[in-house]
Amino acid sequence: MADLKIYYFPIYGRAEATVQLLAHSKCNYEKVPIETKDWPAKKAEWGGCGLPQLEFKDGTRMGEASSMIRFLGSMHGYYPADPLAAYKNDMLVDTFSPLYDLLGQIPFCEDADKKAELCKKFMELVMKTLDFLEPMITPGKWLTGDKLCTADFTFGNFYTNMCANPNAVICKGELEACMTKYPKFCEFGKCFAKENAAYLESRPPCPF
Repeated sequence: MADLKIYYFPIYGRAEATVQLLAHSKCNYEKVPIETKDWPAKKAEWGGCGLPQLEFKDGTRMGEASSMIRFLGSMHGYYPADPLAAYKNDMLVDTFSPLYDLLGQIPFCEDADKKAELCKKFMELVMKTLDFLEPMITPGKWLTGDKLCTADFTFGNFYTNMCANPNAVICKGELEACMTKYPKFCEFGKCFAKENAAYLESRPPCPF
């Protein structure tokens, strides 16, 4: 029996950074997919909470992706002990959050013009975020130092899900083109993918 379960839609999305952290830690976990058609009933059953949700053996649940990964990072050694490094880690995770807020709207937009505008805004935000991150990356190091932390899983998840995912469909060409501007981020992403190769090679294919 799994020590904990993580519930999310059958995509990578907001849950994947947490799943990658759990896989890297060798934690005994189970990812439980919830189909879109089943979500309204499950959401009502759970008191209106959102996904992803983490559930422990005793039935305790927690949500909010950034709080969840911080909690698990603290439990499994992926959260800095040094207060300044912890600040940098949290600042980077918070900096990334608006990207997924915007990304989550694109697949469900049926109006072609609105979808094109969302994609344009998404790419503008991607470049703004990576413009900020690129000079902070030290080659051969993780984002806060020598150890993987939750910020690495957050940005590494973006690289493996969106930038280096052969099944990606959202802004695929635009992302591939803009990556040439960010060589240090690309190298970081490749190092992250190598570190997490066992999980990445075993996970089911998904577009995002």
